[in-house]
Amino acid sequence: MDFIDLRGPKLVSLDFSNLSVVNIRNLFLIIASSCRNLEHLKAQNLHPQSSNNVFPIEIMQEGLKKLKTLCLGLPVILKSKKSLKSNGFPTLEIFTHSSKFDSYIHDDCFQRLLMKSSNLKILDVRGCFFLTVETLCDLPSSNLERLYVSHTKLYNSLNFINVLRKWGHSLEVLDLSKLRGSIINDHFTSIISSCNLQNLESLYIINTAVTISTVRLIIQNCPKLNFLQLESCRGLHRGCKRAYQGKIALKELLSKLADNMDTT
Repeated sequence: MDFIDLRGPKLVSLDFSNLSVVNIRNLFLIIASSCRNLEHLKAQNLHPQSSNNVFPIEIMQEGLKKLKTLCLGLPVILKSKKSLKSNGFPTLEIFTHSSKFDSYIHDDCFQRLLMKSSNLKILDVRGCFFLTVETLCDLPSSNLERLYVSHTKLYNSLNFINVLRKWGHSLEVLDLSKLRGSIINDHFTSIISSCNLQNLESLYIINTAVTISTVRLIIQNCPKLNFLQLESCRGLHRGCKRAYQGKIALKELLSKLADNMDTT
């Protein structure tokens, strides 16, 4: 802590991931008051020695006006105090708060955190179970490049297509793994018919009910696609359930899927 107090104004990047921390909230308060030039902050997989694991949104926004990267995760808890003015993170480009377990980020905190982040390029909210489609659609970023939403309830909503419409033109990486039900096929059919996903390079749809015809549609209509993860996709033949890297592998998959359709 003394190091941060002493060197704080000169620090551009801080990474506290995987460390044991006595009081997470106090750590964030010291960073906010001492590191006015900080651009990158990572605090993932922390091991707290107390129950005070709060990330005080408005205080951090006031102190870290140059922040570009914010990578959090459990056990960090986002907390907003509406009585305080929110300056947002106007320069933020990367926000991640992924978890293998349900992460209790609610819409109001999420909105306060990213309400002014118009330059956001990467959003990873895997495990943030309570976020809604409406909140994502209200974000000011218009050119998101990477979106990870597996293990959420976002894409189980019929309205999730609005998220794909908002960012389909700019998305390069998309993770929709573990989407339940056949709705994934409707989403892709709809978004591709609108000539979106032209910049998509990597797609993760692990453990979904994607069909052979939908996979063929994706490969044929996403010209920049270079990686496709199809592990545990129950609607595909056993030999197709794996990851595919490169144009040659995708072309071979397309041919195999055509053969499968001929034999079904």
